[in-house]
Amino acid sequence: MKQTREITSLELKMWLENARYEYGQINEKECIRTLFEKSPGTAKMLKLLESISDTGYFNESFIVFDNGEEKVTLDGNRRLSLLKLSEYPDLVEKYKVSNEQLNKVKLITNVVCDVYDDVEKAYDHVENRHQGQSEGVGLIPWNSENKDNFNETRGRRVGFSKRIFDFFKNTSNPEYNFVRKNLKDITTIKRIFGAKCISKDKFHLSNSDGYDLDNAQHVGKINEMLKFFYEQGGNVGQVYNVDLTQALFKDISTIQDDMTPNALFKGPIEPLNKKELIENGMETDANDSEKSLLNSPTPKIPQVKSSSKNKLKFSQVNLFEWKSKGIDIDNNELKYYLNELTSYQINSNSANISKFLYQSAPVYYRIMLECAIGNFTSWIKMPVNQKKFNYNNVNIEIEFGKSKDVIFERFTGTSTMKESMVNTNKLHGILLLSKVMKSNNKVTILRKHTKRLNELALNNEASLSQFVDEINNIVHGSITSLDNNKLKNYDEATCLFLQIISTTMN
Repeated sequence: MKQTREITSLELKMWLENARYEYGQINEKECIRTLFEKSPGTAKMLKLLESISDTGYFNESFIVFDNGEEKVTLDGNRRLSLLKLSEYPDLVEKYKVSNEQLNKVKLITNVVCDVYDDVEKAYDHVENRHQGQSEGVGLIPWNSENKDNFNETRGRRVGFSKRIFDFFKNTSNPEYNFVRKNLKDITTIKRIFGAKCISKDKFHLSNSDGYDLDNAQHVGKINEMLKFFYEQGGNVGQVYNVDLTQALFKDISTIQDDMTPNALFKGPIEPLNKKELIENGMETDANDSEKSLLNSPTPKIPQVKSSSKNKLKFSQVNLFEWKSKGIDIDNNELKYYLNELTSYQINSNSANISKFLYQSAPVYYRIMLECAIGNFTSWIKMPVNQKKFNYNNVNIEIEFGKSKDVIFERFTGTSTMKESMVNTNKLHGILLLSKVMKSNNKVTILRKHTKRLNELALNNEASLSQFVDEINNIVHGSITSLDNNKLKNYDEATCLFLQIISTTMN
């Protein structure tokens, strides 16, 4: 017989023979240790703790067998272990459990339990909950499409594959008729556009969530690929794995040219026509310096047309005013850009150049940071340069919450060579290292730069991640608008990072 009632956590015993354990445990503490260290593991246990502390309750009942002497928890041992964890301070310290979260969980004293006096009936309940569908008897999990439908019901953002599917199924644009008529399922779209060989190599996105269906380039390329796929038969077997997907679309061109220094220099800047100048409230006659640049037969900095990738709203804004900032990094590409971009003395009276810079600035921020961080990474790998930092100062772990090995690994680890130089880990690592230099003279200068980054709210991993993502997404075309003040802040932030790197290395 089953009864559903509330029971205090103190009355509940953990199941020593839990199916999650490789072998039976001898006591409650060993049960908790096994859950953290083996299955499901520390990361998942801490994630569960975070969820419970946020909500203050459990979503599902515990399944309990009451044999008359004790109440054994057959299902709910992970949750129960978190209620009992505070009884073992050594485990709390070992797994770096948040005391704040733990204290919130301790407020949960009673839990709802389905209590059985027949152990076989209790086992049946546990089995139905954990053994999967069992021909419909057990819980049938949602597939990705079901999850998207539910998210849509709750007003949440749905996955990229459903967004793409819904866009083409609901569009009235005749250009997309062929794809609309041939679309069959969401799973195939997920296989194609979820593969890195497509999202990264074809669209230059950092992840598959970056597809922007308000971006004409993205929609056009998606339509081109789906049309090609369905013309080849549209069989899921053609894209069953990444290798097949990559082979099928190998001849499809990328959404834009590679963003390398050489690829940027393609032709002269196109002057604004009279209509554009009038619309922007500017003079129709270019000044002498502007005429000189525009009439140059082979200008070195190109115009990014508004019809290409970044359709950013043009506004008057002064950028690249870095001439006297003391940036000295031994990188030829970086020196070239610093010389070219800072030599024009750009101001809001220069209509053509201002428009060009507003559309293209994030591209150059990315390139210059890539160059500078690459040099810094090579520089810090040299043992003689590593001695310029107080790595062994124990305060670095207390102050920054990162060990010296973790910070150093961001630049010396083998995995770092497989990812972009411009990423959150490296930028944050540079900030941390700038604070533990041995040279007092450098520390004074660096402190001034880092203080300014604090004022710009670019001083932690979360804000730096947003900075990196926005620059990358603008470069890749998935962000098409940027606030003036934010662009100006990012211009200054890029300069500050170049100054910090330059001061640290020289």
